[in-house]
Amino acid sequence: MGGEAVADLRGVSVAFRHRRALSDISLSIRRNEFVGVAGPNGSGKSTLLRLLNGLVAPTAGSVELFGRPLSGRHLREARRRIGYLPQHCDYDPAFPATVREVVMMGRWPMIRFFRRPSREDRMKIEEVSRRTGLGDLLGRPVGHLSGGERRKMGIARAMAQDPAMLMLDEPTSDLDIAAQAEIGRLVERVHGAGGLTVLFVTHFISHLPPCCSRFLLMKDGRIAYDGPRAGALDEGTLAALYGCPVRTVVVDGRVAVFPGGGNGTAAV
Repeated sequence: MGGEAVADLRGVSVAFRHRRALSDISLSIRRNEFVGVAGPNGSGKSTLLRLLNGLVAPTAGSVELFGRPLSGRHLREARRRIGYLPQHCDYDPAFPATVREVVMMGRWPMIRFFRRPSREDRMKIEEVSRRTGLGDLLGRPVGHLSGGERRKMGIARAMAQDPAMLMLDEPTSDLDIAAQAEIGRLVERVHGAGGLTVLFVTHFISHLPPCCSRFLLMKDGRIAYDGPRAGALDEGTLAALYGCPVRTVVVDGRVAVFPGGGNGTAAV
């Protein structure tokens, strides 16, 4: 696969006390790739994102981001180039901040200590807010947002730092189907602008936008599949991944996976 390497992992393992969360992971992620990461609960998906963001350290193997080891002084530099939306990002309704103030938090890695946001910083907040559909909500308290609006705010905050890589951990979980589709289209637009590498973690393969061409399927802390969409959606592959028979249904290029007998893929 061509293109500049954004991340390189070689034989990486991560352990928490006596539990191994990742085991002997080796992969390379290229510039402008859209990588969907799926698998059962506890398979290591979120740990993989946290590893790439420097929030957990490998117990074995090596990690390079943007051509440099993810350690020491390079760790801070790498984090400035990564936009990260964690799985849980809830705000107390009484949290005294507006959408504009939260999105501005994404600019702080570029703002020196004891400095105020510049005109350029404020313009950047306006730009990413328009791109993510938050233009009319900048003055709203974050506690008054819907679930979908909070996810858009999180993506806008991540985009405010002009990342080279955007990592999204379950960005569509707990949303209604309209909000799921809206977030999916938003991520697709952001990626389509060019140059941005996207890692999209989800329990639900049907939530991945059609532009996702590379799939990582994870199980028990290992990569069970790394390849194109067609192979990842094979019913035999998914049955082995989830440990039960499955059916897949294709609707307008999106795939839904259901437990049940494997009588072939139904295209609708």
